[in-house]
Amino acid sequence: MQQTVIDFKAAKRRRDEGMQRAVDHADRKVDGWQDIALAAFYQHAQTHVTFTTEQVRRSSPHVPEPPDKRAWGAVARRACKERYIQKVGIVQAQSPTVHCMYVTLYQSQVLDLTAPLDEAEWKKLGRDYIRAFRSTVKADGFLMGEVVAFATNLGIAHPRMQGWWIEAAEAEGLEERGGGRWYPKACCPECEASADA
Repeated sequence: MQQTVIDFKAAKRRRDEGMQRAVDHADRKVDGWQDIALAAFYQHAQTHVTFTTEQVRRSSPHVPEPPDKRAWGAVARRACKERYIQKVGIVQAQSPTVHCMYVTLYQSQVLDLTAPLDEAEWKKLGRDYIRAFRSTVKADGFLMGEVVAFATNLGIAHPRMQGWWIEAAEAEGLEERGGGRWYPKACCPECEASADA
């Protein structure tokens, strides 16, 4: 049996050509579509630590749907070139229409962690970090110290954040169980009984 040889240069070139055709088509259908979508990426990156393109799409209903969703890939690449975001990993897509495929996880490069944030904004930031940790590292059964180390590696260094990790986890529907590990809260008495077993 002969092993198939993949020409990665040709594959990347065809991917790039496909994305460019898709974004050009979107710009023909809606004047300035690429700039509108890029602005949506920037706005999302100003308030979120990590996210996927599909999360940007869902939070930006004002951006017209392009004729081909690959146009969003071209916009994400441009947002990387503009240094609004950077690739930090891959996660499973949340949309049921893509059948659990893996998508790129981006980290904001424009979120200012040194800006004076009020308590509500710090708590929201904590929730964003917990969501990012659960989608990329461990969904449940984790120690809060693991989340703090993850956030520190991504750039959060503000000491005020320390006091809000537990409140952020609880706001995310998590609860601390045996050994200081965090799990989703039980939805009913039967689930609570099985969680305690």
